[in-house]
Amino acid sequence: GGTRGIGRAIAEAFVREGASVVINGRSPEKGAQALREMNAGDKVHFLAGDVKSREGCEALVKGTIERYGRIDILVNNGALGMGAIRADHMTNLVGIEEISPETWNRFVSINFSGGWYLTRAVVPGMKARRSGRIINVTTSFFTMLRGKFHPYGPVKAGFEAMSAGHAQEFQPYGITVNVVVPGGPAD
Repeated sequence: GGTRGIGRAIAEAFVREGASVVINGRSPEKGAQALREMNAGDKVHFLAGDVKSREGCEALVKGTIERYGRIDILVNNGALGMGAIRADHMTNLVGIEEISPETWNRFVSINFSGGWYLTRAVVPGMKARRSGRIINVTTSFFTMLRGKFHPYGPVKAGFEAMSAGHAQEFQPYGITVNVVVPGGPAD
């Protein structure tokens, strides 16, 4: 989730602060465009892949370590929004009958499991160094509990609960886990 939107803004901020950054997305074309526009040379690299699978996440982590040697900060930002169901989802809320089991599973696999897979893949290195930062992009409490805003709201609620549990689990290893809540439809 780093070729556009919030993920891209986060990546650009890290680059401005001197970090080397790997951005991820499914489209190599969008990745190449983001790299051209960011114009950060070897400070930013793109790896194509889909975070909905364990294998995709492990490949992303492996490719990042091969490129830069380690991962100090993981930003779990990849997500589907309600626009993946219908463009007018804000004014014409989505009922359960419109959500196929396949759509539900797609939201869970990308917005929830992808963050878990990536976290699981980076934590061993962070534990070994006794240092690391995991930043999970979630959503407002209102959105989590909003009627007819499924599957996005409940999946983000689960992601936030997982973040709290991981914060406790990883704290003894010097690894922090925090959430960022952009709030409302963010630009």
